[in-house]
Amino acid sequence: MYAVWGFALAAAVVFGLLRHQADFLCDYDTRFWFVGGRCWLGGESPYDLEAFLAAWTSAFGDGPVFRASFVYPGAVLPVALGLGAMSWDAARWTMRAANVALLVGSMLLMRRMARDRGGTVPRGRDAWAGAAALVPGVALTLFQGQLSLFATFGLCGAWWGLSRGKTIWFAAGLYLASIKPQLTALPIVFLLVLHGSVRTWIVAGLVAASHALVTLWSGPSRLFTELRGSLAEHAAQEFNRPDNYDSLVAHLPGLAASHGLQRAGLILGIALAVAMGMRARVRPPALPHVEERWMQLALVATGVFMPIHRYDLAIHVPLVASLWALVGRTRAAVMFVLVLLHGGASTVCWHIEARTGIACDYHLGAAVLAVFELVLLGVFWHRDSVRRSAGMLPAGADR
Repeated sequence: MYAVWGFALAAAVVFGLLRHQADFLCDYDTRFWFVGGRCWLGGESPYDLEAFLAAWTSAFGDGPVFRASFVYPGAVLPVALGLGAMSWDAARWTMRAANVALLVGSMLLMRRMARDRGGTVPRGRDAWAGAAALVPGVALTLFQGQLSLFATFGLCGAWWGLSRGKTIWFAAGLYLASIKPQLTALPIVFLLVLHGSVRTWIVAGLVAASHALVTLWSGPSRLFTELRGSLAEHAAQEFNRPDNYDSLVAHLPGLAASHGLQRAGLILGIALAVAMGMRARVRPPALPHVEERWMQLALVATGVFMPIHRYDLAIHVPLVASLWALVGRTRAAVMFVLVLLHGGASTVCWHIEARTGIACDYHLGAAVLAVFELVLLGVFWHRDSVRRSAGMLPAGADR
């Protein structure tokens, strides 16, 4: 019953987007993967800025609406080749269908993991798996044709594979997760440290090495030169200005003016993920469903430290789907509301500006909400640890 309700909500989100068909941003980002595929199929590298822009103009009759370049990891290669082999109409509908399938797949994986954990309220867990369809970044990802749901499904698959000892699932999931490393790096690092073994690290190394397949179109030295030029063009775009990201590090004094955002966020975030993984590995679980709670921290930390945009918050799907692991329905509901506000910060700010005329920076608002979520999860953890020490929290408690 609850699963059906959740998937109905997912369908409502999808069909609700149909009224935006005329918006020029509808499927806009799908054009990047489509044009990249056209370049590779034509024997050229999309990292070559001139070749990429020429292929875009050839495909659509005009250049991009905004300044554009191709800077995506090698894991996007099979997606781009598949889309590039189709007509544009077929490619954009294929991308929509793939994103819907990956959303449903992510919800099913999280539902299956929740049921495997044991406990007394599987229907409640189904409800949270269904509610994950309402994560604001999901609708925007579907609308623009982004890759955030590819990375989200990959993360869920990698987690599933590690928790069940299924190497193929882990490898395939890690490959998809690496399509958008800024979204998945922290939870993946946490999982690798927690579940690390010789086999998992070998698999991770092979997945990383597979990104080098793009050198079939450009040798390593040429690829480096092309990528440097495309990254410079990417950074020069207004949308990718540091203070247009939603993470906290983009709004710290000095970082927004420089381009230290990626470096600072990466160092701080990875250090936190490693520390969490090591602590979770060496200490026995003091709280019920501790792995889900560690993952919640890693997912929320992504919004604090990593350079992300609004559609990237689709990564909150596993966060919402695992809210059942918090001790208390009220806490889960509070976190769910915060996730909705976080992903909908732009809408909230637009209403504030329209009604009051007061300028509202939704990027900063989203960053503050991410920090608040992280602190709140930490407070929940501390209070539950105190209660557990006092014998007030049974080891198998779900609620």
